[in-house]
Amino acid sequence: MRYAGICGTDMMLHSGKHPRAVPPRVLGHEIFGSIEGAGPSVDPTRKKGKRVAIFPLISCMQCTPCKEGNAHVCEKLGVIGVDCDGGFASYLKATPNQVVAIPDSVDDAQTALVEPLSVVVHAVRNASFRPGDTALVTGGGPIGNLLAQVLRASGAREVIVAEIKEFRRASAERLGFHTINPADENSQEALQRIVGGRFVECVFEASGFPGAL
Repeated sequence: MRYAGICGTDMMLHSGKHPRAVPPRVLGHEIFGSIEGAGPSVDPTRKKGKRVAIFPLISCMQCTPCKEGNAHVCEKLGVIGVDCDGGFASYLKATPNQVVAIPDSVDDAQTALVEPLSVVVHAVRNASFRPGDTALVTGGGPIGNLLAQVLRASGAREVIVAEIKEFRRASAERLGFHTINPADENSQEALQRIVGGRFVECVFEASGFPGAL
């Protein structure tokens, strides 16, 4: 293992509040490293030293959802770092289908963000978003921050981040996004001040706060 991100799930696990994990457990599912060794049945192109990110879901590949190509909703779904030991360690054992090759153009530190970034890219691809849309992201934490950047890279006309914490708004503003603070201002009026008479065509909820809905 080379780098690992600290997820909100890891914070929950560390505090003992996760409903499923049983200690002792090595945490870490946003993880990146290089191949140290592989079994004889593994693709020979996956050589020692090859840089890889780890897909952290654990699927049985035998149940109906898995056989239908929906292994992400496996009936026995587990997660590395939750249901088995994770990447906050020197070494990690992973199956061949969990190993994702990383291009040389992506540096090591950035690669720890592949897992949360993939969540965001999946969300944008499956939403009704179209290039030229104005998008609102509720929540300016790591996922909301990445969402705003992916939306801009995907051709959004404007991206507005709604966030109540000042340091997160400041981070979004440094990246060139408009922000609003729902705790201090009327969200509808604030949005109209930014977009004028246009609509916000797409909303992505990344705060986890029921009031945002």
